[in-house]
Amino acid sequence: MFKITDEIIDSHIDNIIDLTHKLAKSKLSVLVGPNGTGKSLIRKQIGVQLYRKYKYNVLRHVSMELRTNTYSELGALSSIFRDNDVEPTSICTLDLIEKMHDNVSSSSKKVYLVIDEPEIGMSIESQLGIAKKIVELKEYIDNPYLGILVITHSPTILDRLVNSDFEFNYIGYNITHCSYDDYKNREIVETDFEWLKDWSHQLFLRVRDRSTSARK
Repeated sequence: MFKITDEIIDSHIDNIIDLTHKLAKSKLSVLVGPNGTGKSLIRKQIGVQLYRKYKYNVLRHVSMELRTNTYSELGALSSIFRDNDVEPTSICTLDLIEKMHDNVSSSSKKVYLVIDEPEIGMSIESQLGIAKKIVELKEYIDNPYLGILVITHSPTILDRLVNSDFEFNYIGYNITHCSYDDYKNREIVETDFEWLKDWSHQLFLRVRDRSTSARK
């Protein structure tokens, strides 16, 4: 891996901000990239950008921490039993998407939908089913959805979505744009976790410092 410098970190943060601004309204967008490149940071910033650009401040999302069902009748103990032992993760994911869609459809508010790594814990068959559901949601873009963003690491989901005319967005450690074909044909190298730990720590510190400076 390359040597991490202040200049590279600052440039990468600029790329994250640029990509956040470019995520399209009225589109099905897909965001991919290695761990630690800023996909979750982009997800968290989308709500701010939507409000600034369109005055919509509602953001719904499906993410890992929301995926599994809880036992609400256990109160504070429910978090201990967070994994559902009756229905598989794929059904919990689908239920969450469908319930969210029903709630949004009955509201007068416009929503930008973010679906974050829906493939976690799923077989290829279930990933294909979730991809089919995402494609079905496309018909609701503009009413009620401002747009839909899918963050994924799944080649299975990507291959299914590529036939549905999505906007492809790639963010790497030192580049932010490449074609879908280039992404599919990229060289895959095992993660150097010591390097990744250093990269992630420095990225966090620089984001924090820049945010603090911006508020002054």
